[in-house]
Amino acid sequence: MSLLTSARDGNLEAVKQHLADPDVNINRRNSKNGTALIHAAYHGHTECVRLLIEAGADLFLEDEDGTALDNARLKGHNGIVTLLENAESIAFGPYRKLNEEEELQTERRPDLGQKITRLFNFRAMTMKETTQNLSTKAESSFVLHFSNPAIDLELIHKAKDAFIDEGGIVNNNQLHTAINNPTRRSTRQIHLRKNN
Repeated sequence: MSLLTSARDGNLEAVKQHLADPDVNINRRNSKNGTALIHAAYHGHTECVRLLIEAGADLFLEDEDGTALDNARLKGHNGIVTLLENAESIAFGPYRKLNEEEELQTERRPDLGQKITRLFNFRAMTMKETTQNLSTKAESSFVLHFSNPAIDLELIHKAKDAFIDEGGIVNNNQLHTAINNPTRRSTRQIHLRKNN
């Protein structure tokens, strides 16, 4: 029985055995992009979710219904929702480095029924903001250059600080020029809409 199957079935002892194996891939995906954490959250297995979080499962991987948190919310497993929300804020905070160019900020706004992600690219000096409706999964996105006055400069600086704290390198001269270059003020704005 695989880790994914054990988590889906809520077999805590089997999950523990798999996690004791140093070669286990805790974030292995099935054909629908599900992971052990997503399966455990979807099926309401709180202790399996807790164990997978403690073992370092990636909280932000998504299947067709979203992250483990999205799946728990979809099925009404409120205890798991709280557990995953707390784990996200403790384990990663609102920021995480994706690669050598990009920092991702995730903000959940249950009061508005939205998840907002901002992808800061410190090579292109752009920010892509995507707003997702938590109930319909409909998304709208736009991309702005850092010089665009519509971007809150505090957002850029917080993302830059988080990126550097995680080992990223930012060319401060290039960033300063991008933010303060008036010739770039009317740069591109790309609006995308996606309805699932």
